[in-house]
Amino acid sequence: YVATTRAKRRLFLSLHHEGYRGGITTYNRLSRFLQEPSVLNRLDLEGLEVDSFSGDTLYTKDELLERL
Repeated sequence: YVATTRAKRRLFLSLHHEGYRGGITTYNRLSRFLQEPSVLNRLDLEGLEVDSFSGDTLYTKDELLERL
């Protein structure tokens, strides 16, 4: 929470969507701290689709909000 509210220039968020625990597929939920207005107001990913270094998909603020 502190890192998301105090980021000065950039903040990189990552999420491991699913995994296995005891042989069972589990799905991870996004942190409740991502719903804080002070965090959401700082997100600006418009126009970015894929990270050129990692190949990971990047989301716009609206897309991220839909996933919360």
